Amino acid sequence: MAHSTQPPEAAERTPDPQEPRLEGDERRAQPSWAAPEAPDPKQPATAAATVPGEPTLQRAYILLAAALAAAIGADRLVFASFESRYALSAYALFWIAWTVLQTGIFWSAGARRPLSWLAASSTILLGAWLILADTGRAYAGNPEYMALSVLAIPALAMMHIQISTRDFDPRQPGRAAVRWISGWVVQPFTALPRLGTPLSALWNSSSPDRKRSALRTVLLSMLFGIPVIALLIALLASADVVIDYAVNTIIGGIDLMPLVTHTAIIIALTACCYSLLWNLNARNIDRSTQAQDADRDHAPRTRPFDPTVCIIILAAVLGLYLAFSAVQFTFLFAQQGLPDGFSYAEYARQGFWQLLAVAALNFLGFGLVLNYAPRKPMLNVMLAGLVVATGVVLSSSALRLKLYIDAYGLTWLRLSSMLFIMLLAVALILCVARIRFEAIPLIAVCCALFVVWFLILGYIDPGRLIEEYNLAHGFFSVTPD
Repeated sequence: MAHSTQPPEAAERTPDPQEPRLEGDERRAQPSWAAPEAPDPKQPATAAATVPGEPTLQRAYILLAAALAAAIGADRLVFASFESRYALSAYALFWIAWTVLQTGIFWSAGARRPLSWLAASSTILLGAWLILADTGRAYAGNPEYMALSVLAIPALAMMHIQISTRDFDPRQPGRAAVRWISGWVVQPFTALPRLGTPLSALWNSSSPDRKRSALRTVLLSMLFGIPVIALLIALLASADVVIDYAVNTIIGGIDLMPLVTHTAIIIALTACCYSLLWNLNARNIDRSTQAQDADRDHAPRTRPFDPTVCIIILAAVLGLYLAFSAVQFTFLFAQQGLPDGFSYAEYARQGFWQLLAVAALNFLGFGLVLNYAPRKPMLNVMLAGLVVATGVVLSSSALRLKLYIDAYGLTWLRLSSMLFIMLLAVALILCVARIRFEAIPLIAVCCALFVVWFLILGYIDPGRLIEEYNLAHGFFSVTPD
């Protein structure tokens, strides 16, 4: 039997002698139903081959900007105006703006759906009615309908965005109802990890222009650093009367807590809105390549944080803690006198819980930088400094609690708080070790320690210890916390 010397790829298809040969422009003019050419394995994958459901980077930026705008609008028009005279008008204005914004974002999918237009126009008309009724210009004396409108407007707004997707089928109302419920309780949370995609791209966007790169570093440091510093200053000022006096002296009578509160609201709402919009946007994307999800799950972990930005922010935070430590060593540790009208017991009680909140933020920042920033020697030094500063905060908390116990006796809450500070001190030691040894599963070990701490808290018989301590120190009647 004679063996063919024809190459395998040529033997796969025998040419038809009656089939016309296409050359030049004729080959490029093949109909759309023609079989596509096999991809060249030597060519890199194109940008179109993205993970199913994942928007393009430009689309992700649009969703993030829309989520941020919605969060700021909700904070200003709903939360900040809650007790104002025209709170209902502001509430209606927010939902009108939300509907217009979502109509623009999902225009390509919802523009041809009459039901989408019906839901959007109904939301806007109900909002306009509520504004007219709230301001007294028309429709006065309708409190029942006004109350129903307050509930109906967000319900219609949610239905509008749920039916403004390509996979909406008006013949399946049950499916739409399930998605409406999911839009309130599931979709705002399931895609929260996806928020890292645009933030990571924004964080790592580089420019060959050194001036632009330096400007980007400065802007990112201000964007992430200023809210962190403001939050820490507000907590430290509320925790320590001396720090509060210094802050009021420098910036006047400005109350930082409302700023911190509204900033936290905006950040939380931005994340939830982005998750909601991401889920809606994913239903408009073709999911024909499901196998790529597994490849993404097994991809190596990236460290998207810019080390220079992290160093700048940590340096500012450590500078703030340096001033705080100076106050603590002067007024608390060395007890060199307090402002008029304060005893050490009152001074100790004033800021205990705020300092624990500061310590919790420090642990969170430590974990984020440790896991998501490239390992640099200078950054390790900064992290070690953050651990030391956290140790000062915990020492201040422990001493404040001891002073308060010495003045007013021991209770279950005070005992458990003191033991919890000891647990956090052990966690600090583990943090120092984690900087040196990356193999330590820090979160798992801390969770195990917490379980052990909780068991110890029960088995030491705290009721007996509290009673014995109070009797030994002359506290026969102790006021609970």
